[in-house]
Amino acid sequence: MAVKKTHQATVKNVTKKTAIKKESIRSKSSSVKAPKVASKRSTKGSNKTAKTSTPSLIEVIIAAMADKKAQQITSMDLRAIESASTDYFVIAHAGNSTQVEAIAANVEDEVKKQLQEKALHTEGYQNAEWILLDYFNVVVHVFLEEKRNFYRLEQMWADADITNHNA
Repeated sequence: MAVKKTHQATVKNVTKKTAIKKESIRSKSSSVKAPKVASKRSTKGSNKTAKTSTPSLIEVIIAAMADKKAQQITSMDLRAIESASTDYFVIAHAGNSTQVEAIAANVEDEVKKQLQEKALHTEGYQNAEWILLDYFNVVVHVFLEEKRNFYRLEQMWADADITNHNA
């Protein structure tokens, strides 16, 4: 039980660190472009419309995952959770590390091709057990099946509005 709590704390700390890094980047550099993805946080108090809407980004991500046979594709709307550092998670898994890498690479390629967006941060390609793609308001998680079952992000963020996109 203690191991499970430790891993849950680790995942939450990673999420908080990502939020802190984003704030640091925004405050240190005026040359950093504002994200093109619309969100309640980035458009608050403004009538400006972003070039790319969040739902279309999520749709492209889900389609790219499905193209590479990702399993149990799930989107989580975190906007109602005040402590969340992003608006959406999109989560899927695969049976082996080669497929995990192929799914993540296809997501990056399709988002770049269709929306001209590039992930702000990626990590996990070295081991390809859990690859994270950060599109600021949407964070993509591609897991090996056993890693997804171990970390159980859907249970950790159970307050989120969860949608399953099974083909």
